Parts: sequence; structure tokens; C-alpha cells
Amino acid sequence: MREILFECVTVLLYVVQGIVLAQYCGRFAGQRFEGHWTGKYGIAVAWVLSRELVSNLWKTEYQPGMTIAKQLFFALLLYGMIFIFYKTYLQMGVYLCVTYTAIGEISLFLLLEITPFEGYVFEFAAEMMEAEKWTYEFTLRFINGAAVVMQLLVNVFYMLVFGLLIRVVADRFQTKKESMNNRDLLYLISPALTGWLLGLLLRSMLYTLEDGVPQLLYDRYPVLHVLAPFMWITILGGIVLTNLFYQDMVARNEQEFAMRMLKQQVDGLQAQLREVERVNAASQSWRHDMKNILSVAMQLSGDMQSAQKLRQYLSDAEQSIREADFRFRTGDSAVDSLLNMKYYSAVSRVPDLKFDAEKVLLPGSMQISSFDLCLILGNALDNAIEACERLYRADRERKTGSKYFIYMTTKVREQTILLEIQNSFDGELHLEKTQKYPQTMKDDKAVHGIGMRNMKQLAQKYFGEVAFQAESGVFTLWISLQNCQPDTK
Repeated sequence: MREILFECVTVLLYVVQGIVLAQYCGRFAGQRFEGHWTGKYGIAVAWVLSRELVSNLWKTEYQPGMTIAKQLFFALLLYGMIFIFYKTYLQMGVYLCVTYTAIGEISLFLLLEITPFEGYVFEFAAEMMEAEKWTYEFTLRFINGAAVVMQLLVNVFYMLVFGLLIRVVADRFQTKKESMNNRDLLYLISPALTGWLLGLLLRSMLYTLEDGVPQLLYDRYPVLHVLAPFMWITILGGIVLTNLFYQDMVARNEQEFAMRMLKQQVDGLQAQLREVERVNAASQSWRHDMKNILSVAMQLSGDMQSAQKLRQYLSDAEQSIREADFRFRTGDSAVDSLLNMKYYSAVSRVPDLKFDAEKVLLPGSMQISSFDLCLILGNALDNAIEACERLYRADRERKTGSKYFIYMTTKVREQTILLEIQNSFDGELHLEKTQKYPQTMKDDKAVHGIGMRNMKQLAQKYFGEVAFQAESGVFTLWISLQNCQPDTK
């Protein structure tokens, strides 16, 4: 009967562990089988079955090496389950596995502080029997019942402490949707990994056999009852504080990114304003000179011998008017100003550049903010011009020649606007460590290199996406946007 009760309590413990695991992972990653019966608590069922099966088939029998091997096997099993039941990435899977396992170890060893009370209960029973107040049979029943009650209490307290600590850690980790790199991962899991490895070490020494009787390490060294709780609380504090410091670091990075993006936006708007002022000034000058131009044209038109001079004169006048006006007409005046500005900037930096934006046509009923659209196109064109200029300089050093071009087109399908920008580049594409965006080639990477991320954020604001392809010396960027009101969440 006692063995059956112990087994029931153990299974209940596995069930609680599985439920806590499902809730913990659900806070950090999306369910892979959402809507299916295996969705929310599928990992809990798999955890209970695997723990029960492995525990019954794999008996360690107080063998340190086998104990460590078994715990490592459970950790690998947990890591695999996370990827089976949740949509996440490598670093987050490692973080979830290590922190969950470490907190389980911390909870277990904190509850070992209850074990002295079990000895006090048995000593009390022995004294009562020696005083002949209890019979041997009653004392035996009392000890068996007390053992069951103590086992139940230890597991209940373990469930409460374990669930509470998991929730504390999960609540302190706010940037769950942000991807982390390997350096962030090592920083975050260092305290948890320390706790887990220390737990493995203590597990291997927790029980020793003396004359065939298992003895608890804490009984041999009572000072552990004083030092161990401080050690585990310190490690737990390290886990929580590391998470908090990481949140602060991410928040500061986001603020710095926002400030750099704001500066880039302000610089772009100032440049656009200067271009508009240039066009307005040129237009005013032409309006002022138009009377003189018409007068000269009338004089030349009266003389048939001056027909060639008249045609050349009018051609020069038309060219000057074109230069004073916007080269490209997209349907949005702000975008026209931006394209015109970027065109003159590009051809001044790369003299042989072919810049074609004639096929950039925007729908009349635009719901996308002109400001946001200019930021997207501005970032894209800055990157394209930089790539062409880098290729141009490399060709001058090698005394070779290439074709330098920037081609822009738009395609509109119902409510979707697809921007495509192609440019020549030197064939060297350096990706960030996350392998998501091309890395800036400029020296000051803290200031530059935010264009692609900026475009992605703005595209997601309009339920779109950014993609790129680089092959055969041609870099192609696609930006999809939904012609609708932006997502302000």
C-alpha cells in the first residue's frame, strides 16, 4: 500500500512538472500544434510518460555516474520536446531547457531542508515505544504513515516552490519575441547553468552507502543545512537579476536604435526639404526669365535661317526646365521629391550610374503614410547607392569597368504593393550574426547598418515583409506593403 501511494505521488509530481513546463514554454514560444489536442498540454503528456517510463526502466541504485547520465538524458529529452511542440529557435530552446532544469534542481535541494523533521518524527516514535506508551505494531504503523505524509508534504511543497520560481523567472523575462544571439544566450544561462551543474554534482554525492544502508549527505554534514539554502537562493537571485539586466540592456539598445532611426529620419527630411527648396527656387527663376526666353524665341522664329539656332535654344531651355522639375512622377509628391534627390546624389557619386525609377507608380488611393514610404525608399536607395559607389571605387582601383545601375519598379495587386529595387554590387555580401540582414560596410556600425531593420519594422507596420537576394553581381530587394491603415500596436 505504501509503495502504491509513493508511486501515485510521484506520478502527480510529474503531472505538475509537465503542466508547469507547458505554461512556461507557452510564455516564450508559439504552439506548433495549436488547435489540436496536443497543442497546449501536449508537452505535459509527453513529459509525464517519458519520466515514468525512464524512471522505471533506468534504475541508478545510488551510482553517481549513472545518476548524472540519467539527468543529462532528461535534459536532452526536454530539449527535443521543446522543438517538437513549440515553434522557437536554437538559443531560446537552450534557454528554456537550462532554466527549467536548473530551477527544478534548486527547488529540490531547497526542500531537502525539510528532511531533519522526518528524523525528529522517527525519534519521537522510538521514544514513545521505549517508554512503553506505544506498542511495536502501533509504532510501526505510525512510522509508515508518517513517511507517507512526509513524502506527500515534500512533493506538495516542491510543486508550490517549483511553480512559483518558474513564474518569477518567466515574469522577469519580457522580450520573449526578440531573437538572441549566442553571446546573449551565454550571458542569460550562466547562473542557471551553474545551478544545474552544481545540482548534478550534489546528486551524485547525495546518497552514500554505509554497511549497505543509504545515508543522506546532509546527515553526514549538517552544516549543509545552513550553507546550501544561501547558495541556492544566491543562484536563483543570479538567474532573476541576469534576466532583469538583460531586459534593461535590450531596452537601452531599443532606445539607441530609435534615436539613430530618428536622426536618420530627420536627416532625410532635411535633405528632401533642401531638394524641394531647390526646385521651387529654380521654378521661380524660370518664371522670372520666361519673358526674356519667349522674346528671344520670337526673334529667332522670324528668321528662317535661324531655325537651327531656335531648335537648339528651345532644346536647351527644355533641358533646363527638366532639371528644375522632378524627373520622376510616382503619384506622390513626397516620393517624387525623394527620388529626385536620391537621383542627383547617386549620379554625382557614381558618374556612369543608370538610375531608372520610371516604373515606380503608386495607386491614387494611398493609405500608406508618405512619411513611412519615404523612409522605406530612402533606406533602400541609400543602401543601393552605397553598393554602387563601393563597386565604382573598386573598379577605379583595379582599373576595370562595370555596369552601375539602380532599377526600381512597383507592382500593385489588389491591396498589396510590391516594391522591387535592383542594384549592382561587388558580390561581397556580409550578413549579421543573426543571418537576417546584410551588414553595413561602413566603419561606424553603431550609427550605420540600421537601414534593413528600419525597413523591416516599417513594412511590418503595414503587415508586409522585406526579402532580398544577391547573385551574379545583382542585389535585389523586395518590400511588400498592404495599402491599409498601419498597425499601431
